[in-house]
Amino acid sequence: MNQTPKVSILIPIYGVEKFIERCAISLFEQTYQNIEYIFVNDCTKDDSINVLERVINRYPNRKPFVRIINHAQNKGLAGARNTAVANATGEFIMHVDSDDYVDKEIVRKAIDKQLQFDADIVVIDFKKASPGFSKITRYASFSNPEEYCLTVLSRKNSNSIWAKLIRRSLYVDNGIKCKQGCNQGEDYQVVPILLYYAKKIVNLTEPLYYYDCSNEGAYSNSFTISKHDQNWESMNLVKSFFEDKSNMYRYAVDCGRMRQIADDLMISAKTSGAVSKCYYEYARTQLKCIAPGCKKNVTLGKKIVLSLSSNYCLMKSYALSMRWLRHHLLMIKSKISK
Repeated sequence: MNQTPKVSILIPIYGVEKFIERCAISLFEQTYQNIEYIFVNDCTKDDSINVLERVINRYPNRKPFVRIINHAQNKGLAGARNTAVANATGEFIMHVDSDDYVDKEIVRKAIDKQLQFDADIVVIDFKKASPGFSKITRYASFSNPEEYCLTVLSRKNSNSIWAKLIRRSLYVDNGIKCKQGCNQGEDYQVVPILLYYAKKIVNLTEPLYYYDCSNEGAYSNSFTISKHDQNWESMNLVKSFFEDKSNMYRYAVDCGRMRQIADDLMISAKTSGAVSKCYYEYARTQLKCIAPGCKKNVTLGKKIVLSLSSNYCLMKSYALSMRWLRHHLLMIKSKISK
C-alpha cells in the first residue's frame, strides 16, 4: 500500500478576493507533501485570481503542483466542482471552499486515518465561524457506511462535500457528478451517493476544517425562487437515486425532506411578498407527501414549525420572533467574547 498517496485539493473560485489569500496559504503550508492543487476560476469578476497568483509565487515548492483552470463561461458551483473532479489525478480528493481555510495538518492526519483503516472516505470534524460566533461541529457517531449514509440522507449529519477525504475512484467508477446549473444543495446531490458506494468510512474527530459563514449569501438568510427550486431539484435527484433501494433509504430521504420543508416554511414566513407566500404554500403541499411518522425524527424547533404551518400569520409571527431572538443572542455572545 502506498504510504504517501497523491491528494488532489479542489477549490472553486468566484468572488472571494477577500478570502482566497487566507485559504491558499492554509493549503500551501500543509505538512503533507504529495498534493496537487486545482483551482477552478468560474469567471470571477473580482481580483481573486490576481491575489491567488501572488500567493502561489510565495510558495515555489508548491507552484509546480498548482493548476488554475479557467472556465470560458460561468457554470456555477456545481459546474466548477465537476471541472475540478474531472481534472484531478490524485488517488484521493479533498474539496475546500475558497472562503474557508484549513489546519496545516488536515491532509496528513486524514491520510494517516485513511491508511490505518483502508477507508474510502474520511469524515473530518469542522469549526463554523462568523463574526461573534463559533461552533465546533462533530459528526454523529456511526458504525458502518450504511448507517452514516442514512444520517446524511435524513439530515442528521452534515451533507457538506468539504471536510472529507474521498477516494477518487468512487466518482469515476460510479459516474458521480453534480447536475450543472443546480448549485443550491449541490453537496446533497453527491454526498449520500458517495457514501452509498463507500465500503469503509471513518471519522477524524478533530476540527481541522474552518467553515467561514460570514461570506455566504446563505439560503438560510435569504429567499429566492432560484435557490428554492434548485434546492428541491437536488433533493429530487437524490430521491430518484434511492427510489429503488431498500425501505430504510427511502424513509431516510423522506425524513430529510421533512426537515427541509420545515426550513422552507421558516424562511418563506420571515420574508415578504406574494412569491414568498406562494412557496410557503408549496412547502405545505410537499408536507402532505411525507409519511407522518417522519415527524418524530425532527428537532423540537422543527416540530413547532410544522405544527404552525396551517396558520400563515401565526407562522410569520413565530419566524420573526425567532429571528429577533437569534440576533440578540449573537450580540450577547459577541459582547461576552470581547
